Amino acid sequence: MKHNYKWLVCPNCNNQKIMKVREDTVAENLIVFCKRCKCENLIDIKREPSAEQ
Repeated sequence: MKHNYKWLVCPNCNNQKIMKVREDTVAENLIVFCKRCKCENLIDIKREPSAEQ
């Protein structure tokens, strides 16, 4: 089973590689730390509606 992955982007410094997430990932109030700008960010990851449905 193959999954597609995306990288989260830091809203402060636009660092492209904060965390790798699968396309079916869902999270609320997730704290993510950016190594580049040394900031913690609170994010929500919502599932995108599928075009197949």
